[in-house]
Formats: sequence, structure tokens, C-alpha cells
Amino acid sequence: MKRRIGIVTPWYGADAVGGAETVARELAARLAEEHTVTVLTTTARAFLADWDVGYYPPGLEQAPTYEVKRFPVDARDASAFNALNARLLGLSPAAWPDIPLIDEPTDAFIDESINSLALEAYLREDAVRHHDALIFLPYLYGVVVRGIEAYPGPAHLLPCLHDEAYARLPRIRAAFHRATTLLMNSAGEAELALRLYGPGILHKMSVIGLGIETESSSEVAPPDAVAPYVVYVGRRDRTKNVDFLVDTFRRYRRNANGHALSLVLAGPGDGSYDDRDNGVVDLGFVDPGVKGALIAGAVGLAQPSVNESYSRVIMEAWGKQKPVAVHAACLATAMAVDACRGGLSAASAEEWLDVFETFERGPSEELAAMGIRGQRYAQQFADWSHVVPTLLRAIFGRRPAPPNGKRIDQFVQTLEFGDAISDYALHVRHRLHELGYASDIVAEGMGPLVADEAIEFAPGAFAQTDALIYHHSIASKATRAIVGFPGPKTLVYHNITPAKFFEPYVPAFAELLAGGRAATGPLLAHFDRLVADSDFNADELRELTTKPVRTIPVVVDFRRFDCLPDPGVLAARAEVVSVLFVGRVSPSKGIARLIDAFEAYLCANPSAHLTIVGRYDPADRYYQELEMTLLMRRMERAVTFAGLVDEAQLTAYYASADIFVSLSEHEGFCVPLVEAMFFDVPILALGATAVPETLGEAGVMIDARTPIEEIGALMRLLGEDPELRAQVIAAQRRRRSFYLPDVGERRLDAMIAELV
Repeated sequence: MKRRIGIVTPWYGADAVGGAETVARELAARLAEEHTVTVLTTTARAFLADWDVGYYPPGLEQAPTYEVKRFPVDARDASAFNALNARLLGLSPAAWPDIPLIDEPTDAFIDESINSLALEAYLREDAVRHHDALIFLPYLYGVVVRGIEAYPGPAHLLPCLHDEAYARLPRIRAAFHRATTLLMNSAGEAELALRLYGPGILHKMSVIGLGIETESSSEVAPPDAVAPYVVYVGRRDRTKNVDFLVDTFRRYRRNANGHALSLVLAGPGDGSYDDRDNGVVDLGFVDPGVKGALIAGAVGLAQPSVNESYSRVIMEAWGKQKPVAVHAACLATAMAVDACRGGLSAASAEEWLDVFETFERGPSEELAAMGIRGQRYAQQFADWSHVVPTLLRAIFGRRPAPPNGKRIDQFVQTLEFGDAISDYALHVRHRLHELGYASDIVAEGMGPLVADEAIEFAPGAFAQTDALIYHHSIASKATRAIVGFPGPKTLVYHNITPAKFFEPYVPAFAELLAGGRAATGPLLAHFDRLVADSDFNADELRELTTKPVRTIPVVVDFRRFDCLPDPGVLAARAEVVSVLFVGRVSPSKGIARLIDAFEAYLCANPSAHLTIVGRYDPADRYYQELEMTLLMRRMERAVTFAGLVDEAQLTAYYASADIFVSLSEHEGFCVPLVEAMFFDVPILALGATAVPETLGEAGVMIDARTPIEEIGALMRLLGEDPELRAQVIAAQRRRRSFYLPDVGERRLDAMIAELV
């Protein structure tokens, strides 16, 4: 199907040079091969020209295969932008997380950059009628950010994100959350976005790569006098870490080991690094053909930049089967090299010295193998014939399937806001709708915040149902109707908390729990399929039946975190070490022991604060005991029971937490552990019931015998020891790949397919 696609970008034309500008031109040309493309831009000339001066005439112009529609550029207060930009550039990376909390307004970065009110009016009033999709390309200034704010349709953002101070500005953060689709150049850029904006963007983020238009290489080759050589191609200045590269290479050449390797630099920039005595050859700007010849003749490419969303020159080098060396601190380039083993990564000067040694004296077979592996990677992520279909699938391919005429309903005993089983049922319903099924949630009880999300159970509730998913819990008056349902049905077991935890506090509820557990065994015979969300839960069912039980871990719906974090919560926890627990306040959750351990931590760090986020009943005896404990120990100012919170508040609690601590004694899965992993919050947890299975090798686990004082000491280490925190977060990042939305949805889709 031929689509009408608009590309929104601040500058466009032959004079607009740079990576993002090149992407815009090449993407427009490639999309126009099969679709109707219009570039929507301003009359400004280029990034290096005045941003508020029109150079091109407004109106429509015809490119060879697509249209360019230009809108007048607006006047701006350049001094206001420059002052704020200078302040942002002057901040140390350690201060970047606090940018959302700074007192002074930051809107000038957007409103006094490059803007066009006429373009915004077109986006607001006309664009939906004229385009099937709009792709917004950087830079992340006013044209893009305000354009996304103005456009009422689905905005698809190709951000070319860098790990810089500006990325933390509230309106840029809001643009990522407002966008319908995030089109990422690389897995590293996607990982950076996840770290900056949280897991709420996972469902709409796709790694598409970026195509590279290959240039025919010039017959001109570098002088034989510099061979063998490593080449750097790109902007020649400090911001690209070229000073570090050159200084380190000089050290390499000064070593008295007969080194003959040279370093050749090519690209735009002021001044020269040329130092032939130490093997540094600075050729300055070269034409594309010479650039290609330089890469083809090199033993390898050096890319020392720590701040890239993608590196076109790396893909060009891999296209010529050349190994590359990258800075280990740059996610986009280091993750690409690690993924395909197409080169080397190094951080310290000593590690870069080893890189040069490998390029000069390493086994030629291994260097050649690196180049071949890199070429295979580039063929997937740098070939427009692969990139364009991936981009189009990301934009158009995730639309709901047409109705298929079948209905799959679910039953839960009670649907409550913030409850893990309820959230899971809501996500399952959403996925069923995406797959074309009609679906409702039937419940006996509904909390006020989700009353519109379910149908109250009544006789005949399943009369139109083709298949049924039953989330087993305590005994229910719907059980008879569910057992008697004649169609295919699946029981999903999330576990039932043992009654012993509640007997001292709520005996009547303990009886219901005991009844639910006692009824489980006889109930299993009436279901076609049995599913548990952990092996721990599955093993409980296997003790009651000989039927096969399938484990399908909970699909965590991260979309509720696709919002800006609540600024009040962030501000309140900015000056403390924030310890977080998320879960309902109940005896099985180990909160009394958590308070004991936190008290031990307070002795070492009086500024720490514990927040317990989750439902509680002020009249509940267990909760009252906890409050009395805090009063008696004078800890009431150091511990907050936040209760139920909205999405923005929950996002802020996770985003501001320094440690997540769970001493829960009984968990069938524990969704908050997964959420904490995706927010990069180091986890300390009691390794009981399903917790070891959920965490795998991630987090720090203790057992029931661990002394309170030791738990408090571990809190201090996890909250304050940078090296330990980094190790724990790294392990959690590895584990969280098991819970990525697409992985979970494949498991869920398989269960749904078996139902019908």
C-alpha cells in the first residue's frame, strides 16, 4: 500500500551538512521509491547558519522524487538560548540527573532555538488530513519538540539521542513519552533511552538501524609513507574525543618498540593535529571518494567518541570488512561491537594502547574475521533495503488485527487498581483486543478506580464466551459457573497466600485463603489447560494433579510508566538515600522485619528514608502495629506509607529510589522486582518462594537467617558503594532481557492460540 509520509526536520537542503541532515535526505529518497513523501521544514539554511534567518523561500519545491514544503522561520532570543545552553554544557555528568529539579526555567532551550509557528499551525490543523504518518527527525529543538506537542496524530520520533545534559530537560522527556513510536538507530541508543526515560517507552521502541549510501572510492590512496595506518574519520575536535585519541597514539609511538603504525585523521574541523614525527597525519576535510579509499586502505578504524547514537563511519568500515575500535563508554558503538564481535572496545589510555598494538601486530586472521563479522552486522542495520521495511513495520505494522468473530473472556475474583493480578488481566485483555478477539473481564468485586474496566459477575455472564481464562484465587460464588462453562478454559495460578500469615490479624480472611487453597486440587480437573506464572507456583499445582502445567511468567505491562515522573516526589527524595518497597501492606510482605533492618541502616545514615508504596487499610491491625513500632522507635519521619499512588507518582518513586528492598516471605512471582530492575534500582531481597526464580542471578539475596544488622549493612553498601551498585545493576540489566515486552507477548500469544 502506498502511504503518504511526512518528514519533519529543522533544516533541509544541500547546505545542511551533518549526520542527522544526511539521514533526512537519504530517508526521504528511499521512502519515496514506494511512497509519497513530503519533507516539512523551515526556510533556515543549516545548523551552522543563523537559525532565525530565512534562506530558502517559503512554499513548495520539488525534489527529484518527493516534495519539500518550507515554512517561515521565527525570530528568536538567541542570547537566552545561548545562556541556558552554556549552563547545560557546563554541568558535570554527575549533576545531569538533577536537571529536572533545577529552579530556573529551561523552556528557552526549546522556545528560543529554531521554530516556525506556521509549521506548527500546519501540524496542528492540516497534517492529519494530508499524511498517513509523520516522522520527526532531530535536532531535538523547537521544530521537533513543539511539533510533537502540536501534532494531534501519532508522532513517530527518530531522535538520534545522545547522552548529554539536554536529554534530561522536561519537555524533551515529555516528547519521548508523547511520541507514538520511537525509531532508534542502534541497540545502544535504545538502551540509553531506557535508562533516561524508564521502561514506559519499551512497548513503542524499535531498533531500525540507519542505511548508509555507499560512495565509490577514489583512485587516490594515502601515501605509502604512512602505511600501515589506523584511520579516524569524522569531526576533528575535542567533543569527539579526538584529543584523547591523538595523545594516546603519541604515547604508543614514543614507546621504543619499533612501532611503524600511523594514525590518519580525516574530516572537518578547525586547526590541525598533524604530527608526522609521532605518526599522526591530519588530512583535514576530504571528499567522499578519498574517505572511502582511506578506510579501504587502513588496518582498522578508530572511533573514540563517547557520545554517539549511531556511527555511520563504523558501518562504512564494516562494509569494507575493516575491524573497528570504539570507546567502551559509548553505548551505541560499544554494544554494536560486542553484538557482532566486529572489533575492539577500550576505555582507558592503557586499553587504547593495547588496541593500537593489536591493530599493528595482532593476528591478521583474527582482524580479518572481525571485519567479516562486522560486515554481516552492517548488512542488517546499515542497508536501506533492510532498514526501510523495519521502519515501516514499526510505524504501520503494530495496528490491531481486524475482529475475528471470537470472544475470550477472563474472570478475576476482585479487580483492583495497582494489584498485580488485576494489572496482568488488564494487559491480557489489551493483547486479546490487539489480536482481534472480543474480550471482557468479569469480576465479583471492583475497586472504584477500575470500576469501568470490568463487568460484575452475574448468572449467564459467559453465555457469549468462546473461551475462558480463569485467574484462580480465593473461593468465589462464580466457581460453579466457571466449572460448568462448556468451552475451552485455562486456569492461571498466581498462588494463594498461606493462611498462617493472616490468622493473628484477620481470621476471617485467613479462612477464605485456606478455603481457596483447599479447593484448588478438585478444581483442576475441570480445566483444559493449567498455567502458572512461575515454576514455584507450577510445582504447587503439580503436587495436586497429574495434568501438565505450563509456566508462563507474568507479562509486565510497562505502559503505565510512559509518563513524566511526579516532580513533587522527585524533589522530596532528592537529598536523601531513598529506600523503596512496593507492595500491599500485609503480614506476608515482611514489612515489620524491613522496618527493623531499616532502623539498623538509619544508625549509619540518619538521612536515609524508607517509602512503602502500596495499598493499606488504616483500620487494619497489622498496619496499626507497624505505625506503633515507628512511633515507639521515633522513626515516623524516616518512614512513609505512601498508599496507592498514580502512574506519575509510582514512576517517580522508582526513578528516585537508591535501593529496592523486599523481605517478603511469600511471593508467587513479585512484579515489583522486575519493575525495579528496569528502573536500574539495585535490589536487596529475601530469597524465599518464587523470588530466586524471578531474579535469577540478579540482585542481592539473603535468607531468613540473615541478622538484622547485616541486612542494614547491606542496605548501606547498596545505597552508597558505587562499585557494588554498578555490579548489581549490570547483573539486573542482563536479567531483565527475560522480561522484555516482546518476549513476554510471544509467550502470551502462544497461550491464547492454544485456547482457540
